[in-house]
Amino acid sequence: MTEELNKPNFQGKWDHIRSENFEDFMRENGANFVVRKMASHSNPSVDITQDGEKFHIKLHSLFVTRESNFTVGDEYEETQHNGAVMKIKPSWEDEKLVLTYEPKVEGSAKPQKHIRELDSEGNQMTLTMEVGGVVAKRFFKRTS
Repeated sequence: MTEELNKPNFQGKWDHIRSENFEDFMRENGANFVVRKMASHSNPSVDITQDGEKFHIKLHSLFVTRESNFTVGDEYEETQHNGAVMKIKPSWEDEKLVLTYEPKVEGSAKPQKHIRELDSEGNQMTLTMEVGGVVAKRFFKRTS
């Protein structure tokens, strides 16, 4: 059995069910008051396509649709809401999908980490986000 076969299956449609400390995370990440209030009251859905180590993640909310395509182990770049370009390194830590963000231009944004993990049945996904010592969690249920 290869290690890849032991990786969790994130594929599917996920609906947001609740958040913890999300507004503080956004504040630490530089989001203004209006953006924080709108985002903290939104209930986004996430579509994830996973083919081994290749991922396509699409976030849908009332305010924004964002897409990311990446392969675990391959660094890529993405522009954030504030215009900062981030270098993102996807990796596995045990059964967790970890995205480590570093600003391409020092001082343009804060380094951060996003960690996705599934519950034991694979029906709930927890996204833990860390920036500047602030930790937030968003919880999603699998709908398909």
